[in-house]
Amino acid sequence: MITGKSATKYNDRLDMVIHEQYTARAAEAEMILYYKDLLMNINKLSTTCDDLLKIKLIEDLAWQTIYLRYPNENKGSLRVKFSNSIKNLRKILS
Repeated sequence: MITGKSATKYNDRLDMVIHEQYTARAAEAEMILYYKDLLMNINKLSTTCDDLLKIKLIEDLAWQTIYLRYPNENKGSLRVKFSNSIKNLRKILS
């Protein structure tokens, strides 16, 4: 059994570790809730808009890869659709 100053140091360290773990988990939970809310709002957009937002923002695909997914779409048109989708998402979130 730990007693005296050693016990106090041990308890202080334990409290600090517990607080750090709680803070990390709280931040992680908050981030998860934010992304769930964001995805729910993205899903409210049209199919093309929500697909573009997901593959560009969430999957972080390069434009060259995105162009391959939409071979019949004009590259400039895809970028305009993405830009408009971002604008629409901002309106929904504000």
